Amino acid sequence: MMLFLLHFAGLDQEGIFRVSGSARVVERLKTLSEINSGDVELGDEADIMAVAGLLKLYLRELPDSVIPADAVRQFLQLQASELSFDNDNFDNFIEYL
Repeated sequence: MMLFLLHFAGLDQEGIFRVSGSARVVERLKTLSEINSGDVELGDEADIMAVAGLLKLYLRELPDSVIPADAVRQFLQLQASELSFDNDNFDNFIEYL
């Protein structure tokens, strides 16, 4: 439901992940999500910024990063080596992901 709302209601919202939602509402949504195993009735109080804030909080609290540290290192190395940047290097990186 959260991703559905972000996709359809958030497309027209400027700064959806830059502007913070109400910390109180985000915390309330988090608590409801934990109690109800992720199924939350968003209600009128939860605006799109609060829903985006809940998603950001969820991603921050994951035990492992969404993008593995090794992939970040490889990407930074690829970016730093502009002279040797070619399609093969990029294709190898994409295949790794």
